[in-house]
This record gives sequence, C-alpha cells and structure tokens, in this order.
Amino acid sequence: MGLQYLFRMPTFPVALSTNGVFIGAKTPEELSIEVEKLHLDQDTSYDLVDVTGEGWSLYALKMVISPLTFKKRWTKREIIKLFNERINIELREGRKYSEKSLSAKRLDKIIRDLVEIS
Repeated sequence: MGLQYLFRMPTFPVALSTNGVFIGAKTPEELSIEVEKLHLDQDTSYDLVDVTGEGWSLYALKMVISPLTFKKRWTKREIIKLFNERINIELREGRKYSEKSLSAKRLDKIIRDLVEIS
C-alpha cells in the first residue's frame, strides 16, 4: 500500500523521524519505499518536514501524509536535532550534523544535506 497525500503534497526532499529512525527522501517514490520498510504503530502520527521547513504528519493507519499538524514550522536546530538524535547511527558513521553557524546556513540546504547523507 503506497502513501497517499491529503490536500496537497509536501515539497521534496523531506525528512522524517519515526521512533528515532531518521529517513530522508528526495522523491515521493523514495519516501514510500522507505516508509514501507518500517514497523509503524498504527495509532500514531509521525512528524515530517519538507524542504521549505513546513511541518506535515504521516498518519500510519491509512498511510496518509497531511499538512494538518500541530507543528507547522520547523527551525534549523529542530531539524538537525532529528538527525543527530537518530538511532540508525550507521548513517554517516554515527557522526552528527554540526549545529554551528546556523545563521549562515539556509534551511533548505540543511535539509538537502541531511537527506543526501541518509
């Protein structure tokens, strides 16, 4: 069962953290493949952030991604924290993404970097 989108699609690439597992996807197809590999709690929604910093929710029961979420805007630090606190430490050999000089980094560049190394 592939992912469905309610109202509209997020702007790709996107980053998702499910139970501490960080996933980055460049395309809707890539996101669908990665999500299908996970064991998601059917009664839970998961936070997703797109390249613009907009928050989304993945509702596992129906495998639907929706812009209806409590967290609409993500900061650079929050997005980096998703990656740095991951449990799948095989990404980037366990190294963390630097939180230094955040004012000099564009939000979309941070997300693209994290998706590229995931």
